[in-house]
Amino acid sequence: MFPGSMPDGSPWPRITVVTPSYNQGQYIEEAIRSVLLQGYPNLQFIIMDGGSSDQTVDVIRRYEPWLSYWVSERDRGQTHAINKGFAMADGDIVAWINSDDYYFPDTLREVAIAHAENPSAILLGDVEEFSDEAELGVQRMHHVDVEHMLRPMDGSWMWHQPGTFVPKTVLDAAGPLDESLHYAFDKDWMFRMLQAAPVEYMNRSLARFRVHAGAKTQADLDKTMREIFRVNRRHLHLTDQATARSLLTTYQLRLVGLHLCAHSGYEPFFSRGSAFKELLKSPGIIFSAAGLHLLYRLLMPRSLWRSD
Repeated sequence: MFPGSMPDGSPWPRITVVTPSYNQGQYIEEAIRSVLLQGYPNLQFIIMDGGSSDQTVDVIRRYEPWLSYWVSERDRGQTHAINKGFAMADGDIVAWINSDDYYFPDTLREVAIAHAENPSAILLGDVEEFSDEAELGVQRMHHVDVEHMLRPMDGSWMWHQPGTFVPKTVLDAAGPLDESLHYAFDKDWMFRMLQAAPVEYMNRSLARFRVHAGAKTQADLDKTMREIFRVNRRHLHLTDQATARSLLTTYQLRLVGLHLCAHSGYEPFFSRGSAFKELLKSPGIIFSAAGLHLLYRLLMPRSLWRSD
């Protein structure tokens, strides 16, 4: 039984959870149950389905009595679905969980307590990644700030959207997700929120993130990287000019390197033609040590590549 009030005797804050979905019928029940079985007493749970043609709607209907709202209709994609849900949000705290991910038990209780202690802060919990075959490790949130997030993923920072809970006032200040983005809309959203509120780390796992072949960031790594760097460039004005110039060079090197990577997992993206086109966009990068290494790979047969 969930306590009738918070540990300090105050009412539980209202939490809004939005789940966008589209043809994730094999996963969505786990996501729904992970929210409802929290037993949280002041919950607004919204499901925005994009007109799924699989078993998704049948699954949602089974849980309809416990949902605040759901709809299955054509939309303009994931960002549009989330924005529609956010527009209906009346919680003090707002989050979204995708239909192929799920929350740990007691997540909403712990979030509510953390919010009461830091009502203006963006709350960040750790996220455990997994696939149907294996546990992939815990992503521990750290250094989530503009300075670090402008860098490519280099181990100096970590942010993962499923572990993010936002005060409604911060959500309103940041504005809706950018529907022109398809892969990095969450990062763009976070950049905007970081300008409106501090971050508070909860230092515990809140959610599980499923890695699978159907996930668009896995299937479209090339497009994902390009959009991430497009978002980063959008926010370079938040740093000094020298840092911005250095980061632009790094972004371009990463894009060239994607097409010339020796790792077997990047084989689908190998393309000398694409690498050459990226080099032409910033020919000056060739004169860096990393650029010379990539130029060697571009010109030499793969059998002669030096190991990294």
